[in-house]
Amino acid sequence: MKVLVLNYMNAALATMVRSFELARATSALGHDVVLSYMHPRFRPPASFGAILAAAGTERLAIRRPGGTADMAGAPRPAPVPAPPRDPGTVTEARPTALGLARQAAASLRWVPDERALLREVRPDVVVARPDQVLSFVVSTRLAGVPLVLDTDGPVEELDHYWGIRSAWFRGLDTWRARRAAALLHISRVCGDLWRAKGIAEDRLFLCPNGADPLVFRPGTPEERQRTRRALGVDGCRVVGFSGNQRTWHGVGDLLRATIPLSRDDARLRLLVVGAIEDRAALRLDDLPAGDVARRVVFTGPVPYADMPRFLDAADVLAMPYPPLDLFHFSPMKMFEALAMGKVIVAPRQGQIGDVLGPVASACLYDERRAGGLGEALRLALARPPGSGLDGRALLERSHSWARRAEVVVAACGRALRAGAGTHS
Repeated sequence: MKVLVLNYMNAALATMVRSFELARATSALGHDVVLSYMHPRFRPPASFGAILAAAGTERLAIRRPGGTADMAGAPRPAPVPAPPRDPGTVTEARPTALGLARQAAASLRWVPDERALLREVRPDVVVARPDQVLSFVVSTRLAGVPLVLDTDGPVEELDHYWGIRSAWFRGLDTWRARRAAALLHISRVCGDLWRAKGIAEDRLFLCPNGADPLVFRPGTPEERQRTRRALGVDGCRVVGFSGNQRTWHGVGDLLRATIPLSRDDARLRLLVVGAIEDRAALRLDDLPAGDVARRVVFTGPVPYADMPRFLDAADVLAMPYPPLDLFHFSPMKMFEALAMGKVIVAPRQGQIGDVLGPVASACLYDERRAGGLGEALRLALARPPGSGLDGRALLERSHSWARRAEVVVAACGRALRAGAGTHS
């Protein structure tokens, strides 16, 4: 089977990683895969760009804007110059209803390029990440190629997280979904939303995020000590957080739960891995500056390739999500923490409870109970080193990207059987 994967994002690292990992794992199952990043201003972080450049094989080709490709024996494109702002960060810009509508309409400009790409690649199936793009619906229909949507967050998240009425976009979102032969969705919550919109059960395929246990794995004691020494936390007990820091990620709550614990334990530190993208979400100005300076380590932006060793510097990894009415997420950081063999602290909501519920080393708490996060941190810090290896075993068994690729293949198989056309 030959699969063409389309990704239209230009700077959001997590979306780039998901498309890449699913494409790579699908090719490892014996299928020919072409992953095409379509945005003309595609700007991956330099370290991830290097990973893409080295990833091509006889069965996996990675294309960038302008037609350059990374594959076995093919010339490598010149590195993409870094933009003025680090591309791995979330910008301060907020979406607007008008902006999203304009993006959707403007996406139709990709139709000629997509049609040329389809003629060149001649795929059996197209897998596309939708976001604010409509063009591939037109292109695949004209080419007679069946379509699989790799859907991420539901359109309803506009109401909950951005203050935009999703009702203005639901019809368009459902129209696009009905023209796909199969849909990948990241969580049970997302699947239920599609069912409520009339998408048939046999077209829905649960495909959460994952991690590669060969990439995300504990280092040697010597490697770990070098990283901890460089961070200034050698000899300390370390609670770690990685990733975006929007209000709904709860990092401010983690600061407020950890600093009091560190006053009772001089060796306790909080390690925040990644750039500070929304200072207001952390509410740093409300905390004693001395406590923050002494007890919190902010790494700033970290190259994607170095993320495993930064995570390995922590003893406990926390995902302090506050109570959320629409917890549709499939946190990539959760699967990476499992792969690293760490004790995990997290609320028992959404997919977190589904995945971590059976993990004995995970310290889950009720996100709506006051003090729950602090109590879970105390419990986690009392665990001996290496207590999270049961989580790594679960990741290897059930939540690797290789497992997710099996779902992609099943969805593509369904699309091939259904063929191109309207699937209402």
